[in-house]
Amino acid sequence: LNTYVNRFLFLVALPLLAAAAAVAWLTSGLIDQVSTGANLADSSRTAEVVRSAVGSAQTQLANTATDNSYWDEAVANLYGAPDAAWVQDSYGVLTEQGVNYNLFVIVDRDMPAAAVGARAGLPFQPELASYFGGRLDGLLDLLPQTWEAEHHAVASLMQTADGLAIVAAAPIFPTSEDFELPAKAPRYMVMARFLTDETVAVIGKQYVVGGLE
Repeated sequence: LNTYVNRFLFLVALPLLAAAAAVAWLTSGLIDQVSTGANLADSSRTAEVVRSAVGSAQTQLANTATDNSYWDEAVANLYGAPDAAWVQDSYGVLTEQGVNYNLFVIVDRDMPAAAVGARAGLPFQPELASYFGGRLDGLLDLLPQTWEAEHHAVASLMQTADGLAIVAAAPIFPTSEDFELPAKAPRYMVMARFLTDETVAVIGKQYVVGGLE
């Protein structure tokens, strides 16, 4: 009897136990792989959502720049010496939080500082190269340089002296075909929305991304 028992243990039971252990080990490994894959997929989806959120914010700011720059009155009042009273009446005094933007400046390609602008409710005419880290020219290069070109706006992430921001720019063009154009090259409106903790939290809430920072 003992011989049969030993043979059973050796030939049947032990291989079954070994097979069960192997299956358990393989199953555990597959679960780990699925879990890891799910985590990676979740991270990938989150990254896509964040890219979409930032892209949407850039589009929104570019649209705001278009609305405020593609305008007969803007051309009439923002070329030459800008009409400060008109700027105040048209664009208002920005609060520190802003609405769609926290800062706007009117710039020429050949001027080192802004012609007029505002930041956090106060007049603001920064030295452009230092404030925008030398990157503003690259953004303006994507915009019309002559009056014959079609009006459009561009936006990008940019490091400024006040921190990381979404920056949008658009040429200041008239909408009327018979509008008398300024003699000089187009001037540009530049707007910035700073990616503060509060702004990023709002974006995270809108796109259901927890812990976005």
